[in-house]
Amino acid sequence: MDGQNYFVQVLPVSKENLNWLTVIIIPESDFMEQINQNVRLTILFSGLTLIIATIIGILTARWITIPISKLSRYSQALALKKWQNSEIKNDLLETRNITEISTLTNSFNSMANQLQESFETLEHRIEERTTELAIAKDKAEVANQSKSSFIANMSHELRSPLNAIIGFSQLMLRTKHLPKEQYENAGIIQRSGEYLLTLINNVLDFSKIEAGKTTLNLKDFDLYQLLDDLEDMLHLKAVNAGLELIFDRGDNLPHYIYTDGIKLRQVLLNLLGNAIKFTRQGEVVLSINSIAEVIDGKCSLNFSIRDTGKGIAPEELTKLFEAFSQTDSGKEAQEGTGLGLVISQQFVQLMGGDITVESELNQGTTFSFSIQAKLGKETQEDNTLKQRVLGLALDQPVYKILAVDDKSINRQLLIKLLSPFGFEIKEASNGQEAIAVWDDWEPHLIFMDMRMPVMDGYEATKYIKSTTKGNATAIIALTASVLEEEKAIVLSAGCDDFVRKPFKEQVLFEILTKHLGVQYIYENVESDRLTNEDNDLMLSSAHLASLKTMSNDWRSQLSEAAIEGDSNRVMRLIQEIPDQESTTIKILEKLARQFEFDEIVAWLNEETGNRE
Repeated sequence: MDGQNYFVQVLPVSKENLNWLTVIIIPESDFMEQINQNVRLTILFSGLTLIIATIIGILTARWITIPISKLSRYSQALALKKWQNSEIKNDLLETRNITEISTLTNSFNSMANQLQESFETLEHRIEERTTELAIAKDKAEVANQSKSSFIANMSHELRSPLNAIIGFSQLMLRTKHLPKEQYENAGIIQRSGEYLLTLINNVLDFSKIEAGKTTLNLKDFDLYQLLDDLEDMLHLKAVNAGLELIFDRGDNLPHYIYTDGIKLRQVLLNLLGNAIKFTRQGEVVLSINSIAEVIDGKCSLNFSIRDTGKGIAPEELTKLFEAFSQTDSGKEAQEGTGLGLVISQQFVQLMGGDITVESELNQGTTFSFSIQAKLGKETQEDNTLKQRVLGLALDQPVYKILAVDDKSINRQLLIKLLSPFGFEIKEASNGQEAIAVWDDWEPHLIFMDMRMPVMDGYEATKYIKSTTKGNATAIIALTASVLEEEKAIVLSAGCDDFVRKPFKEQVLFEILTKHLGVQYIYENVESDRLTNEDNDLMLSSAHLASLKTMSNDWRSQLSEAAIEGDSNRVMRLIQEIPDQESTTIKILEKLARQFEFDEIVAWLNEETGNRE
């Protein structure tokens, strides 16, 4: 009322029959003034208390967080390996006024010291280990260089005498009218030399694989011809072992492919050779097919070599592709180096595949692999170089050849191989002599050994090729090295071509044709695709006199085996024919494989009649 608040209290009065109400009205200001004053004082004191508490809280927080912050900075310094930061350590000393923080600081400091010692010890060990690894790496590089040098030297020292062994055995097999025993001896020498060469090449291939220097030499080649050559090469070996060799070719097999044919040939030879060697009876089957879908000119070739041999124990399967390891059957055979499968696996992997093996004891073994290849183009092979050279063609100039080698036996091999054909040959034992003979005699071609005393072949070649006259002389490097980088070095020195020892005579004839245009007269070797009438004509005319060295007993045995249709015995008898009569051997083997024994009997009867 009138802008003021009033408190009203109404009380009933019931005394002496009075029914009254007592109404008390009191202005609010009469008793709220003191209360309001107290409220204001309370608010004032609460505000002051809050301000003081806030100040105290801030000071307390700073008092606690500053040491923790310093401890955090110290941990960061430890993470950055700033072990000797004196400012941080001095800051940590100021945190000891709080018992709990001081305890934490002491524990952390102790941990930091231990961590520092551990890191310093670890760094010291790492430095020592790094030093040791560096030393080990240097030693490994030195050892690798020594190994490469050893391989190069051993290659030269082993292949040089093999060059003479295989080369002179070829000369012996060329000789006419040698006794049968001498032909056999020469053939044994040549086959043993080539087997030894295979073993050496396996070791060198494995060394190149270990060094990571093995690469693919991609070329177009005739896959059908490769399989035909393998079948011809291994058929007699299988027959002599009493086995049947079967080549199962898929209908969709491409004729020409683009890959490394030499390595593919070596893989198949290794696997087929092992299958024949470790199979006592039954058969060896090579199955090959191609995936029908050809994408971007590529195809996948699948190979499977299955035999009916004694098999491989399960615990030995894991060791098959380990270097220098052999299965029990391999140890019993006492042949090989234990590298054939390792090298085959590496070659197959280079060609984009892998080898798998399945075997069961006394049931047989199956090796399977696939390779990726491109479809190839048709190749034109010169079959004349596969024929035996009889002499130089008419109207050929007199070719002058210089043989340079520090070993007299290698020079004599070149002289005896080439001089019967009408080549004029001179020799030199080192680079200085070669330069002197070349300057005076001016040969058309030089066969240059690269490793010689006094002056090696590199210096001699560089000197000759640095002159105008020398550019007209073809220089062919003869080296026993098998390293691919050696070929690049030799060609960069100025050599026109590269021939590895040991070499075959056909290689020399091919080189002379390539660089001098030499033409030859070849032995008359007819194609294997002749009809039966052509075979009969060839056997009855051109080759009747080729077996004059064979005894009457041998003819009788061959006739008897042919009449009985015993192909294994016929093949064994054919093997006794001197290697010099390769054409006759080939024809007889083909007739035996085709079971045309009547042709053989007819030929023997005609040959006997002519002889009488």
